[in-house]
Amino acid sequence: MSDRGEERKVSLPKAYDVEARDREEKKRKQRDGEEGSELDRFPVMMSFKAFLETQDDSITDEEALTKYGEYKLEFRRQKINEFFVLHKGQEWFRTKYHPTEFSNRQARTNAAVKRRCDIFQELEQKGLLEGVVCSQDQETEVVKMLDSLVILLEGGNYEDIKNLDSEMNNNDSVKHKSSSLFIKNLHQSITQNDLENLVKKFPGYQRLAVSSDTDPQNQFARKAWISFKRNAKIREICYAINNSQINGQDLQAVVNKDLSRRTRICPEEALNHPQVVKKDINIAIDLIKFKDARTKVWEKASPDKEQDKENKVTEDANKTNVEDEKPNPDDDAPTQDESSEKQSDAVETAKAAEAATNPLLIETAKLMAEQDNSLEDLKLTLDRLIIYLRMVHSIDFYGQKEYRGEDEMPNRCGFIHIRSEKQPEQDDPQVEKFLNTRSDKFNHLLQDKKEIEEVEAKKLGLKDETFEIDKFISANSQELSKDKWLCTLSGKKFKAMEFIKKHIFNKFMDKVDEVKTEVKFFNNYILDPERPQIPEEKVLPMAKKVRLSGPAPTPIQLVEASSPVKAKTGVHARLGTRQEAARPPPGAVKVTYATTDPRGLVDYSDVDLSMFDTFE
Repeated sequence: MSDRGEERKVSLPKAYDVEARDREEKKRKQRDGEEGSELDRFPVMMSFKAFLETQDDSITDEEALTKYGEYKLEFRRQKINEFFVLHKGQEWFRTKYHPTEFSNRQARTNAAVKRRCDIFQELEQKGLLEGVVCSQDQETEVVKMLDSLVILLEGGNYEDIKNLDSEMNNNDSVKHKSSSLFIKNLHQSITQNDLENLVKKFPGYQRLAVSSDTDPQNQFARKAWISFKRNAKIREICYAINNSQINGQDLQAVVNKDLSRRTRICPEEALNHPQVVKKDINIAIDLIKFKDARTKVWEKASPDKEQDKENKVTEDANKTNVEDEKPNPDDDAPTQDESSEKQSDAVETAKAAEAATNPLLIETAKLMAEQDNSLEDLKLTLDRLIIYLRMVHSIDFYGQKEYRGEDEMPNRCGFIHIRSEKQPEQDDPQVEKFLNTRSDKFNHLLQDKKEIEEVEAKKLGLKDETFEIDKFISANSQELSKDKWLCTLSGKKFKAMEFIKKHIFNKFMDKVDEVKTEVKFFNNYILDPERPQIPEEKVLPMAKKVRLSGPAPTPIQLVEASSPVKAKTGVHARLGTRQEAARPPPGAVKVTYATTDPRGLVDYSDVDLSMFDTFE
């Protein structure tokens, strides 16, 4: 074999050659024109100085500020609408804001919480949660408790829970663990269904999780986790997936590591103080009430009532099928039957809320009413609430975190924070300080998603449902002549536009519902204070401050007083080889000749710079 053949390097598989993957990704971005953020390709808002250059010289300060404010508002409205139109068909955007898809996702979340709640109750009834405390001295028991939940979620039984100790030594046969892959940058054109169709054909596939959050600076890429059974050949699957493409995009999956530890120890000694334990019990109760109400985990729908509602809807629909061209001014007025039905629904809702009370909260309230509770009793009470929050609502109490979508992740009940064994002094001054800030750490878990103020939303283009429906009806109505109108949806003719409206509501309610859905879709995006959008302005270096004596400067004076940016000078100007460089700028090289440099250029392109450490 030749020397050249002996020195040949063995190429790594595509799944493990990280540098090769990075080079290919860079080439792909350059080829597709994706280098940099997608948002950088949009025009940015003009600065006040740039805006003044477009105005007449006679403009006053007040007029300039007013017009600039109007320009900024209109710019924001246009860019918000452009962004919505550009992304409303993409899965990540629809998942966040489309009312139907959001409701479907919420329904799946509620169903998952209900199942976890049923398992929690089963484990409690069988005594498997009795005596378990969230403390460092019972770290092993806490992990077993979390694994018991996962085993039942994965379809296991109580015999598998009994075999937990023996299965811990045989990683290939455990049912509460999985092997998984992680995709850091899932292209925005790849939907969850596209990815699932690819990965579900591999043996041992279990589930797929795709994050709802995106990276605006990376083409709105998402993260994805693919879970397989523990005994799946995960490296071979990873190699196969990385040699596949979806919509022309690489996946770049890597093997996900197992959790090194399931518990995290909270170092605060104050957590074991009686006053802090009582405070935490009250916070945990508030959390459970809030999350139970949002997920409706204890509500039980009545089949008879649901059937009555369906019959009522069908009956009303049959009545509205009969067209009446005479408009009725009292159509919108509620009837006596409707009023009594609303009152009945209110009473039933109150009864359902009373019946939906969490039994754990009832027991806790009875226990807290007693005056002679020891510290250990208080800790046991608190820990039952903490375990409920962790197992049912995926909330890590001591970590103040909520693991959303945990049921779809590789670790369906992964981390939990527990107390340390250190005991505080009874008169420790730090305890009072700890108590004063304790509630603030949980505020983000006790709040619904915030929305911007309605006044601000209207300025940004918040849509009115009634106005949009009337606009839709007008767009589908055509006046042929006096007292003669045509409905373009059906081709039928009517004497007045009011009759077309009733006709559309009777025959084309699905079209009206589409308008309503589109309005809610857009408004959900507008009302989100953290909505992704086209940037209004680029971040520029800080300008030097200019001190002005006398009265406070006007906005225009501030612009005029700002330091101008000096233009870069070229090599000819610095060497004095051109006429415009007769006066070299300060710091430039002064020369005594005005002819071109007779020396030739030296080409260093063939020099191997890797032998130098100059750039390290």
